[in-house]
Amino acid sequence: MPPTTMLSAEQLYHELYRLADGVLYPSETDAPVDVLLWEVSQRGALTIDALLDAFGISPQQPVSDVPPEDFFEGVTDTYDWQNEEERAMTERFRRMKELFFANLTNPKHYWVGERNVHVFLWGRTSDGNYIILKTGIVET
Repeated sequence: MPPTTMLSAEQLYHELYRLADGVLYPSETDAPVDVLLWEVSQRGALTIDALLDAFGISPQQPVSDVPPEDFFEGVTDTYDWQNEEERAMTERFRRMKELFFANLTNPKHYWVGERNVHVFLWGRTSDGNYIILKTGIVET
């Protein structure tokens, strides 16, 4: 499927979920990437405050607004030292990036916390709901 193919919200969610299954987001401790669907009719508008509340994260944590493209920085690059499994993971991240930016509007990217950071990237689907990519990183 070419990267510019528009998918329905349900198709996009399932494809991103499939691609993220088993993928680890690299940092000092590699973490899985979760794909979540935020249905506006059930949860209301998606804001960073609503997201923190939904995940039980203290609103006292520092929140950084980050350029959306930065979520994929470094994880979509291929390196000579990578083994076959690492290259396959890089390709999955590339495909996730293509699908995300081709099919979602108004992307937002936030880091929440200081050392153990919650990372959220989301965009609006064609039906007005949201798809969220969530992971964690450790910064020392």
